[in-house]
Amino acid sequence: MEVELIRQYTLIVDFLGHVLGPDYEIALHELEDDSNRIIAIANGELTGRHIGSPLSNKMLEFVAGNLYETQNYVLNFESVSATGKTMCSNSMFIKGRHGELSGLLCINFDDSRFHEISDAILKLIHPDDFVHHHYFPVDAPAKQPMQPQQLAAVRLAMALYGGSVTSRLFLNVRERDHLCYYCSSSFQSFTGSMAVNSGVEHADAARAEQAILKELADLRTGPITDEEFEDCRRGLLSGMNGVEDSLGGIESWYYIEVLRAGANSATPIQSPEQARNALRAVTKDEVRDILRRLTLSVSYLLTKEDAAHAAE
Repeated sequence: MEVELIRQYTLIVDFLGHVLGPDYEIALHELEDDSNRIIAIANGELTGRHIGSPLSNKMLEFVAGNLYETQNYVLNFESVSATGKTMCSNSMFIKGRHGELSGLLCINFDDSRFHEISDAILKLIHPDDFVHHHYFPVDAPAKQPMQPQQLAAVRLAMALYGGSVTSRLFLNVRERDHLCYYCSSSFQSFTGSMAVNSGVEHADAARAEQAILKELADLRTGPITDEEFEDCRRGLLSGMNGVEDSLGGIESWYYIEVLRAGANSATPIQSPEQARNALRAVTKDEVRDILRRLTLSVSYLLTKEDAAHAAE
């Protein structure tokens, strides 16, 4: 990238970081023939990345596939942070005078804080915990926190089901069947519950829910290919590899671990390396075992308020 272009985009990164706030990571990547790296970043603690960090595997796929030749940007794709959170990602291709790719401007949004707020509000209205598309492990009816030894299998199960751009919900429900604008799954280890969130047209809501449940059933009993299993594992490991690259990443990791352990001194706190080793050892059977424990608790559809009712 030209020096003046780098200066302008660096200013944009800093500006967007302040305007959008701490839930958005903004990263500027410079691409060269033999390397790629972040040259400016705001709120990098969300993913544990910093200046000098390389492109994610998903962005490398976009670049290797020459997607920039036909598109100027990629919107609303899913990525997984170093702490295992599902994020909404958007990337713009920065091109030179002759259309060559010289950089990327990427914005990653972590909406977990807003899910927690909405859950808290709904629980005030509905004492029976009427929340998202929630599933609860059948062996944890009291919603006990997920045990550390189960977390690795849970992380991989979420990546396969709806926590990555190679997941069944993304590839099948969104991309193949075109039943929703977005569709993802996330797991709350503190409560032992999974939520599936999607944006759908009202007319497609019933079909989308059936498709979402079908993908879960297929993962429980059907084949899981080695390719999709290892793609998801590599994606998670790639995100977790950056945890110790910054003080913010380390702090975020152990903050979550301490919260998960709570007052139970017998609950071990995992280091990033221990978590990575556990993830490398997860088998397909362990993933299926986790998914088979999940049962649908409740689902709801938010629709636009009718104009006539709104006027009353």
